[in-house]
Amino acid sequence: MAEKRSQASQLVDSGDGIQLAIPEIAADADCLTAALAYAAAGWYVLPVRRVAGKAGKHPGGIVGHEWHHKSSSDPQVIAAWYAATDHGIALHCGRSGAVVFDVDDPDAMPDVLARHLDTAPHQSSRPDTPRRGHYVFAMPPGQTLGNGTGRLGGAWGEIRGANGVIIAAPSWHPEGGEYRWAHAGIVPVLPADIAELLPDAASAEDAVSDAVVAAFLAEHRAASRPEVLRSWVSALSGKIERGESCHMSAVSVVTGAMKEARAGYFPAAEAIAALKPIFFGAVALGGSTGVRRTGSVADSEWAGVLAWAVGQALAANLDEVRTRVAEEMPERVESVDDIAAALVAETQGRNRSHSPTRTPYFAAGSATTTTPTRWMRYSPQRPLSGWMAIRSGCCLFPGPATPKPRPCKHSTVSVQSSPAPSHHPVRYSQPAPNASAPRTRPAVCCAS
Repeated sequence: MAEKRSQASQLVDSGDGIQLAIPEIAADADCLTAALAYAAAGWYVLPVRRVAGKAGKHPGGIVGHEWHHKSSSDPQVIAAWYAATDHGIALHCGRSGAVVFDVDDPDAMPDVLARHLDTAPHQSSRPDTPRRGHYVFAMPPGQTLGNGTGRLGGAWGEIRGANGVIIAAPSWHPEGGEYRWAHAGIVPVLPADIAELLPDAASAEDAVSDAVVAAFLAEHRAASRPEVLRSWVSALSGKIERGESCHMSAVSVVTGAMKEARAGYFPAAEAIAALKPIFFGAVALGGSTGVRRTGSVADSEWAGVLAWAVGQALAANLDEVRTRVAEEMPERVESVDDIAAALVAETQGRNRSHSPTRTPYFAAGSATTTTPTRWMRYSPQRPLSGWMAIRSGCCLFPGPATPKPRPCKHSTVSVQSSPAPSHHPVRYSQPAPNASAPRTRPAVCCAS
C-alpha cells in the first residue's frame, strides 16, 4: 500500500505553497481541533448543524445560502464557528481544489477507478464495509470537475467536485455510521485516465481554489479601457452607502469587475486594489448587519468573495460581456447635437402621451458628455423621473409644459437624473446624479 502511495506522480499546491493533505485526526479530537487541522492542511471548511440530535449535511445550515463563498481556512473564523458548539465539519471540495469519489458500492466500481483508489486518502463511512467512503484526489491542472460521473457511470457512487462538500471526521454520521480516516496524507492529483472520462463543470458552480485565483490575476493584465473600472468602484461605494449588504454587494460588483477584467478592459489586480479597501472599510464599521469584521476575518470573507467572482468570470461568455459594455459604456461619444436631438424627441414623445406605459427610459449607455472617460451607466429598464441636458446655446430641463427660453453658456452636454427604484444595477463613473432635480414633467426649452 505504501509503495502505491509513493507512486503518485503529482501533488497539489493550494496556491500558498501548501500541499493539500488529509491530516491525522486523533480518535478523541473535537471538531474545533479537527477543523483547524484541516485548514492548516489546505482545506476550506464549513460548519454543519446537528438538528434534533442528528448530524446534518447541509453546508449552508449555519452560514446561509451564500455558503459557496463563505467557507474559510482562517483560524479566527473557524474558532468563532466551533467554540462551545457541537457543529460538524464539511470540507469544501471545489474551493479547496479537490475532487472526491464517494463510493457506495465498491463491487460496482469500474476497473479504471478501482486500480487508482489505493493511492488516495480514504475516509471510511461504514465500519462494516471498509471499502465504502470517500477517496480524495486533487483537481487536474487547468481542469475544474463538477459532480457528474461522466463515462464512469453512476452505479458505484457519486463525485463531489465544484459546488460539492463532504462531511469529515470527527463529525457525527447522520445514519449511524462513522467517519474515520483509514488513510491520511498528501492528496495526489487525479490520474489522467480517470480525468478524461469526467466532464468539466458545466458552469460557474462554485468558488475556485486559491491557485486558480492567483493564476487569474497573473494572466489578466490587459487594459484596453481602464476607465471602465471606475464605474465598479462607484457601484460598490453606492451600494454600501445605501445600506445594502456589504457581502452581497461585493459579490455582485467583484463578479462583474472580474468578468470585464477577463475581457481585457482593465487589469484584474488593479480592480482588486481599488475595490478591496472599500469593502474592508465597510465591514470594519459593521455594514448593514452591525457585525464588525477586521483583520484575518475580513481577509477570509474577501477571499471567498473573490474566489466566487473568479469562478463566475471564468465561465462567462466574453462576447456577451463585451456587448454589454459596448452598449452601457460606449467608447466613442456621440456628438452634442445627436444627444440633444435624442433628448428632445424623447421629451416630445412623452408630452404627446398620457399613458403610464409611455414613461421614457434613458437608452443604456448613451454618452452624456463630450469626454470619453466621463459618462454614467444606466440600467436599460430605469425610468427617468427627472433629467437635465445642457448644450451650448440652450438648455433642456424638467419644468412646466411651456417654459420660457433660458439661454446658457455651457459648452458640454450632461445629464442629471433623479434615480427611480430599480432592481437593475446602476453604475456611475462620477458622483450620482443630483437627487434634488425637479420631479415635474420634462419639457423642452431650446432657443435653437
